[in-house]
Amino acid sequence: MILRNASFSLAGSMLSTLLALAITPRIVRYLGQDAYGVWNILVSLAGTCNILDLGLAPALNTTLATLRATGRENEARQTLSSALTMYCLVAVLVLVFFAGVHYGGFYRDKVPTQALGAYHWALLLMAVVTAMGFPMRVYEAILVSKEYHYQVYSAEALADLGRLGLMMALLPLGGGLLTMGQIQFWVGLTVFACLFIFSRKLWPLGRLPRPGWNKERAFGLMKYGLDMCLVTMGNTALQQAPILLLGVLLNPAQVAIYVLGGRLLAQERTVIDAGVGVVQPRYAALVAKSAHDEARALLLRAGLYASLLGSFIGLGVLILARPFYQLWMGPAFARSATVALVLIGPMSVYMCLRPCEVLLYGIGRHRVIGWVNLAEVSLVLCLAWPLVRAFGMEAMAGLVGASMLCIRPLVIPAFACRQVGLRPGTYWRQGPWRAARTCLLAALPLAALFSQWRVHTWLGLFLAVLVYGIIWLPCAVLAGLDTAERRFWRERLASLKILARFRGGD
Repeated sequence: MILRNASFSLAGSMLSTLLALAITPRIVRYLGQDAYGVWNILVSLAGTCNILDLGLAPALNTTLATLRATGRENEARQTLSSALTMYCLVAVLVLVFFAGVHYGGFYRDKVPTQALGAYHWALLLMAVVTAMGFPMRVYEAILVSKEYHYQVYSAEALADLGRLGLMMALLPLGGGLLTMGQIQFWVGLTVFACLFIFSRKLWPLGRLPRPGWNKERAFGLMKYGLDMCLVTMGNTALQQAPILLLGVLLNPAQVAIYVLGGRLLAQERTVIDAGVGVVQPRYAALVAKSAHDEARALLLRAGLYASLLGSFIGLGVLILARPFYQLWMGPAFARSATVALVLIGPMSVYMCLRPCEVLLYGIGRHRVIGWVNLAEVSLVLCLAWPLVRAFGMEAMAGLVGASMLCIRPLVIPAFACRQVGLRPGTYWRQGPWRAARTCLLAALPLAALFSQWRVHTWLGLFLAVLVYGIIWLPCAVLAGLDTAERRFWRERLASLKILARFRGGD
């Protein structure tokens, strides 16, 4: 089940990445660089509303997985009804937040005069679709609690395809920000409908939950959520604060350049999260059953593959970011490559440690993540104003990257390993160190090759990525995987060949 969920999750994330890469130049062309920067500010405002979740989503996922693993289905239904009531209240708060942005006139002076009317309508549509997304999390939790992640990812993949089709069809007709807002609204409504239908088929207790209130269940969620509140606030601030601060300090065109510079890194994080995030309910179930040996083995394996995948993406970005941005967005966005190169090292380290965070989420020991996040955000908020004023958006990228390296690598793996009786050094050796050895082994031939090879066309970039993968993969097998892992994959591939022959014989 974990392998299937991870496969669907990775496939969906890669599809989302490819579609985003395909459509972004078209969006910039039809909106213009300034309006595209304003659109990213709107998206960041919507993302900032995740603070209002107050940790309820991970609390609901973990609690529901634990209750259903131990057969307490009636308590699970009471928990969902209480959560739905709380999420309806959160949706109202989201609408109030966007109303405050509108009537307070925030960022209005950054909007081109000719796009001001469309901006107000787009703000309204973003408010509605963001509010609608909170009650939707209840139905998503039903699927996640039974480890049916692949259905969630399938709905999201269909939404990405629909978004691409609508943008291709409607953006040439005009409308700018208003068209983008309408597309976001209808796609969000479609995802809500899909998750509602999927969860209805899988819920074993009759009709789906409706708003209700059980004091014990609601307080249990809120207690877990208060612990998660620090995490939610920190994660959201780390993702959205740089964009919103740049929107205040610089012009929308520079916001667009920064956002596109961070796009590759955001996609790297999404891909890693897609692979390792699916095991969070499994951690909750293993701890509930006191299966600590299995939890340790799962942490080490997740750490290994997260580190290998993160290093693969990170080294690829380091080598090919500049020609990619030149071909993708043109000379006007050359500084986006600089932003990506500044952030790629810290982001790769962050991804190596992501399985430790997922473990802490799953077993309810996540408060330390919140404190680390808040410490990083505080560093960014304290230094962003003078540094960005003096050195521009590259200073923001450097500040964000430095904040990710100051505390997290020292605290998170040590605390996570202690929860399952594992030495932190073992985690570093089995995961990040193996990924580092892979990169060192691959770096020599790659450096020799790309010091002479200049990529100037899309075909050349495609061939460069292919050659990079061909060089990196055997290095990963030799330096990244131990004997047991290599045996596992040989057996897996052998079983697939046998299955293919069996089907062929039929």
